[in-house]
Amino acid sequence: MMKTLVYVALFLSLVLQTSADKNLVQNTCKNTPNVQLCLKTLLADPRSANGDVNTLALIIVDAIKVQATQAAATISKLQQSNPPAAWIVPLKNCAFSYKVILTASVPEATEALTKGDPKFAEDAVVGSSGDADQCEKTFGGNNSPLTALNTAVRELSDVARAIIRTLLL
Repeated sequence: MMKTLVYVALFLSLVLQTSADKNLVQNTCKNTPNVQLCLKTLLADPRSANGDVNTLALIIVDAIKVQATQAAATISKLQQSNPPAAWIVPLKNCAFSYKVILTASVPEATEALTKGDPKFAEDAVVGSSGDADQCEKTFGGNNSPLTALNTAVRELSDVARAIIRTLLL
């Protein structure tokens, strides 16, 4: 009987902890510009199950890195595929933008969050958003071959910024 009570108590504490963790994710995402993207990204990562707001910000920064890496690979493939002449300069500019995101912005945001300096992390993700937006604009603001990836990086960066701003309060 005593053993059963111990198991029930452990189970209930796990349920309550999981509920509290989901509440943190939900409450954090409510304050972002894209609640659904935030929830989808955070709930897909096991670190969100018992992380704090700083951990949630790191998860989103990691998601930016994944999308930016995919964009850089797509740009490289497009450059090697004999693209239309009108794409040559925009692809070169986008390659530079994504190099900045991957070698400066994402590492800076990660380091700043790891060291507890959210202001520098905010600046870095703002840069990522701007670089993705700039890439899209180099194609004349029309739908580019990178629109989906540029949008993903920009939206994730904007979500990251909103989460990081809560760490500044």
